[in-house]
Amino acid sequence: IGILETDPFVASTLIDMYVKCGFLAKAHQTLCKLQIRNVVSWTMIIAGYVDNGHSEKALECYQQMQRDCVSPDAIAFVFALKACSSIRALNKGQEIHVEIERKGGKLGKDLLVSNALIDMYVKCGSIVFACEVFDKLPVRDVFSWTAVISGYVENGQGKEALENYQHMLEDNVCADGVTFIWVLKACGNVAAKVKGNEIHAYIVRKGLDHDCEVGNALVDMYAKCGMLLTAERVLHKLPFRDVVSWNTLLARYVEQGYG
Repeated sequence: IGILETDPFVASTLIDMYVKCGFLAKAHQTLCKLQIRNVVSWTMIIAGYVDNGHSEKALECYQQMQRDCVSPDAIAFVFALKACSSIRALNKGQEIHVEIERKGGKLGKDLLVSNALIDMYVKCGSIVFACEVFDKLPVRDVFSWTAVISGYVENGQGKEALENYQHMLEDNVCADGVTFIWVLKACGNVAAKVKGNEIHAYIVRKGLDHDCEVGNALVDMYAKCGMLLTAERVLHKLPFRDVVSWNTLLARYVEQGYG
């Protein structure tokens, strides 16, 4: 028996190297050679599969880890939930949620785990379950709020998305670029011109108006609200205009009969 099979530190270092280099099969083979596989080595493999777009394989490893009687920790749960989000595996995500609640303690209040649960439910189209997790959080960060806001937008509930944005501000949580993109989508969807203008001014104050994705969201919001000239002005102020920027504006001109 060599050092690889008996020294968990050496084995974990080697697995980590293979994962970071994208050699997932090699990493998995190395894991299978170990006499004792701990939660760290399993989580490395699960994370590697998730990050490389192999979520089904990640969930297979998660199940194998449990068959090995290795109990998941917070990070393992986060990556397992990310895998569920990626392939819209709602049933599996709910199973993991039950397991998290059964463990209770600090794990049930862990913000990273809770955020991963909210994100999983949102991406699986279950905004009601996402909000149930969200409402139980003692502390919410920008990711928590943005996930719920995006869920309402994707569910066609722009008004509720904007209400939650307001609650986020009242909770003294500052929006980031991703939050603004979703909030601007909500404004466009419900033609909230005044609110859109207000958010635009805030974006300028934060210096995010030169971000291409935020800029594209501003163009789309103004165009959806029928303010095509304003949308065009925003477009021309962008330091970089990509195909999305132009297509967004052109599509709205066509929709409004300026073909």
